[in-house]
Amino acid sequence: MDRSVAMALLCLSLVGSALAAQSIEVKSWFPENPTNEFLPGKEVKAVLGLHNAGSSALNAYPPTVQYLNNIPLAPQQEASVDYTLHFPTQVPPHEFLLKLVLYTTVDEQLEGHLVYNQTIFVIEPALWIDLQLIGLYLIGLAVLALAGYFGLGWAKSKGYVKKTRKSKLTKTAPGPADKSDYLKGTHGHEFLRKRSGKLSD
Repeated sequence: MDRSVAMALLCLSLVGSALAAQSIEVKSWFPENPTNEFLPGKEVKAVLGLHNAGSSALNAYPPTVQYLNNIPLAPQQEASVDYTLHFPTQVPPHEFLLKLVLYTTVDEQLEGHLVYNQTIFVIEPALWIDLQLIGLYLIGLAVLALAGYFGLGWAKSKGYVKKTRKSKLTKTAPGPADKSDYLKGTHGHEFLRKRSGKLSD
């Protein structure tokens, strides 16, 4: 029993010394996006500030898009690491939780450190004309017009709206061939009188 307790304490002290050797301080920030607002389809520059506060050298592997950097840090050494995040163009405007993890190794023991855990905002770029919104409005108007058309047909079939009757066209008899009678007292009468050269009362 005493031997198992001694082994457990030995293992615990080894794990504790390994964790104490890996103490690292990390600060992260987005220099071009201090408000945590990002546009989809754009690259985002981020910076990690690393400080090895432990007693042994370690290697830091910050997350990057294409490859992993290996940054050796001696005890009490600091470094700044630039990396780029890519947000796809299909990302909708919304709030997201972004987590960045930094991996360090001491004596080939890998440990992850959560260096960024905050809400970010993916926003839409400002547009002069939003064609998608105009298209949605047109579709909405078409649906309303179609609903109105069918509603009017239903109301007519139920008798709520009276059907309009076509009026019969009545033919009028042609007037006299002499237009002077129609135009008497108008400018047209004077024009015809001058043109024909005769006086008509």
